[in-house]
Amino acid sequence: MSIGAIETFEGVPFGGNLNQKGPAKRIYDPMPKPVFRNRIEKLRLLQFEHDTLERQYFKDRAALEAEFQQSCLPLHNQMCDIVNTVPYFWLKALTNNKVLRAKITEHDERALKFLRDIKWSKTDSQRGFGFKLEFFFDSNPFFRNPVLTKTYDMIDEDLPILRKAIGTEVEWYSRTRLTPNLNEKRLNEGTNNWGSFFNFFSPPQVPKVIDGKAAKEIQNLMEQDYEIGSAIREVIPHAVSWFAKNGPTSATSLLGSSPIRITNLASGGVLNDQAVLDKMQILDGQDSVILGGLGNIQRKLDKLEEEFFKKREALRAKYEELYEALYNKRCSIVNGDAGLEGDSDEAATKQEPATCKCTCVKAVTEPDLVAFIRSRANGVPGFWLHALSKNNLLTREIIGRDTEALAYLRDIKGSKIDGDNKGFKLDFYFEPNNFFMNPVLTKTYHMVDEVVPILAKAIGTEIEWYPGRCLTKNPIKKNSKKGSFPKGTEYRKSFFNFFSTPQVLEDIDAVRNQMKIDYEIGSTIRDMIIPYAVSWFTGEAWRSRDEYSDTEDDDDEDDDDE
Repeated sequence: MSIGAIETFEGVPFGGNLNQKGPAKRIYDPMPKPVFRNRIEKLRLLQFEHDTLERQYFKDRAALEAEFQQSCLPLHNQMCDIVNTVPYFWLKALTNNKVLRAKITEHDERALKFLRDIKWSKTDSQRGFGFKLEFFFDSNPFFRNPVLTKTYDMIDEDLPILRKAIGTEVEWYSRTRLTPNLNEKRLNEGTNNWGSFFNFFSPPQVPKVIDGKAAKEIQNLMEQDYEIGSAIREVIPHAVSWFAKNGPTSATSLLGSSPIRITNLASGGVLNDQAVLDKMQILDGQDSVILGGLGNIQRKLDKLEEEFFKKREALRAKYEELYEALYNKRCSIVNGDAGLEGDSDEAATKQEPATCKCTCVKAVTEPDLVAFIRSRANGVPGFWLHALSKNNLLTREIIGRDTEALAYLRDIKGSKIDGDNKGFKLDFYFEPNNFFMNPVLTKTYHMVDEVVPILAKAIGTEIEWYPGRCLTKNPIKKNSKKGSFPKGTEYRKSFFNFFSTPQVLEDIDAVRNQMKIDYEIGSTIRDMIIPYAVSWFTGEAWRSRDEYSDTEDDDDEDDDDE
C-alpha cells in the first residue's frame, strides 16, 4: 500500500504524501464491505433521530417566537399610535444606527420623513426560513407605494445562509426618483452610484454568466444587503431607545426610575438613564408626556424580550443535551468503543497503536497508519476525515499531506463559551499519533455580538509538533561547505493553520478578510459538520445540497416564466 496514493482500507480512503502541496483529492462515497454495513446503518439511524429532534426544536422555537410576538402586539400598536404624533420618529431611530446612517443620504431623509411604521415578521416555507420587513408610508410626493417590503429567504437562519432577497419595486414619481431605473443599472453593469437607501428594495441584478470577480462582488453586495436588513430588524424592537439616542435634552421624570440600556455601537459602551435623558429632545411640555409614554412602553417590551431570551436559551439547552447524547453514541460507534449488536463476530477489544511520545526524531513509516486503521476495525476508520473532505469549503483547506494526520481524528465537539461571555469553541480530539503531542486541539471564537454576528477575536491551540512532522511550516536550510544551516521558515498551506491565532496585520481590509474566512470555517464546522457528520460521511448531505440548488434554479425559471 503506497502512502503517496489514495488507497482504501475496508472501503475507507486514506493517504496523501507529506510533501504534496495541492488540495486533497476528492474523497467519494465509501463503498463499505459487509462488515461495516451494520454500524453505518446504525449511524444513519442516529442521524435520522437527530434530524427528527431538530425539526421538533425548530417547531418549538417558532411557537415560542410566535407567542412572544403576539404578546408584544398590543404594546406595538400602542407605540404606533403615539409614534404617529412624534415628527420624524422612524427617521431619527434609523439614522441613529451606525450601519443605517451610512446608507441614508440627505435626499433619502426627505422621503423617510413620511415613514409611519416598520414591522418585521418571520416567514417559513418547506425549503427554508427567513423574515420580512414592511415599511408603511403616508402619502408622499416621492412614490405611490403605501407599503415597501423586503423579504429574506434563508436556507438556514442560524448560520445564516441567504438564498435570495426580494424587494418591492418602488413606483417613483418621475421628477422625484431617488434610485436609477433598470436601464441605468444595466448601463452601470448592475452597480449603482446614486447611493440611496432605497436601493435596499432593489437587490443587485445577477448576470447569467458569472466569473470569479463578479461572483465575489455579488457576494459582497448580498452580505451588505443582509447587514442592512439585520440592522433594521434590531432597531424595530428598541425603536424608542434608538430615537432617544441623539436627542439633546430631557427632563428627569421622562422615563421614570427603571433604567434603559442602549448599546453605543461606535464606542462599544452603554448609555445609562441619565445619558438617555440628557439626549431627549423636548419641544414643549406635551412632548414630555408623549416621550414618557413611549419610554414606559419600551420598558415593557424590553422586559418581555428579556423573558423571551431566557425561555429561548432554556429551550436551546434542552435540545443541546438531547443532541449531545446522540453525539456520544455516534462517537462510540465511529471509534469502536462499545460492542454493537450484530458485531459479535468482531474483536471486542480495542488495540492501541504503538506511537512515539518522546521528542526524538522518528520517521513515520507506512505500517504506522496501517496498524492504526486495523486497530480501529471495530469502528469506522477515517470517519471525520471523510466528513470534512466532503464539504466544499473545507475540502479546499485540506491538503494531501493533511489527510494522514486527520485520519487520527477521533471526535469534534462544539460548545458555547462558559459564563456570560459570547462565543463558542471547537474541540478536536485526536488519538495518539506521530504528528503532534496534543490530545485535543481547540479553536475559540469570542464574539461582540452573536446575532449579527460580530467577531472580536479567535484563539487557537499552539500545536506541539514532533520534530520533522510539522505540516504548517517547513524550515529552509542553506547549504555550505561547513554543512547545512537554518535559513528561514516556509509557511505551508494546511488545514492545521486553522488552529493558528489570526495574525494582526497593518492592512485593515486584509485583517477583516482573514477573520471573515476564519469565522466561516469555524461556523461551518460547528453548524454543518458536527450536527450532520453522518450525512457528510455518506455523501447524502453533499447530494441534498446539490438537489436543493437544482430545485432553486427550477423555481427561478418558473418565476421568470411568470
